Amino acid sequence: MRNRTRRNSNLFVAVLGLLMLLLGCGREINRTVEHKIQDALPDLIGPARKYQVHINNPADRTLRGRLSDIVIDGSDVSITNGLLLDTFHVELKDVDYDTKRKKLNSIKEIRFTATVGEAGIDEFLAGEEPPDEKIRKVRVTFGEGNLVKIAAERETLGVGVPFTATGPLRLVSPTRMELDPTRLVVVGIPLEGVPLRFLKDRFESSIDLASLPVAATLTDVRTIRGKLLLSGSLNPAPFLQHSLDTRQ
Repeated sequence: MRNRTRRNSNLFVAVLGLLMLLLGCGREINRTVEHKIQDALPDLIGPARKYQVHINNPADRTLRGRLSDIVIDGSDVSITNGLLLDTFHVELKDVDYDTKRKKLNSIKEIRFTATVGEAGIDEFLAGEEPPDEKIRKVRVTFGEGNLVKIAAERETLGVGVPFTATGPLRLVSPTRMELDPTRLVVVGIPLEGVPLRFLKDRFESSIDLASLPVAATLTDVRTIRGKLLLSGSLNPAPFLQHSLDTRQ
């Protein structure tokens, strides 16, 4: 009986040791992939105050290179056109990783959600004016129901004349949105005037995701109070190519 108990105890220790070894290897592979992706993100998306990459995956699947989902969270992300995204959340689905060559083989899809605050849009619009016009105190407000309000002053003979344009957002292409011109309410300035057309175009260009280094497709644009919310997908190819370029 003592021998059987001792054998069972030894077997338990051996299994536990193997399990700990597998878990340790799994975590190491996870960390390797996390670090490789994190290092690539400034080139793939843009500079950020902070990026976090997380893989939560069973050790046995990790050792087989099946990483399920990889989650990326970016804070204060600057995209190429100069707009600052408050947050950028990315999920890589069904990732296949070559544990020997240390490279990503395939990614089923990449989904993203991003938030843009009013301050970020205001900063993007600040300091830009159309030729022969003076525009100041530009402010953008996001409301419920996809409503956006642009308020500013047009300087005329040294006096600032306030005007506003309010309307809903709509998607017009896989990378671009616009203020619906058929439902735009304008106060204090001609609807077809240069200042309004300039600000409308500038605002719409701020969310042109064609400026991202990695191709993006918008599937939804909406607003809540104080925030613009974007969602869509990213092209997996640059993630795969970048991992090839940086493998060790």
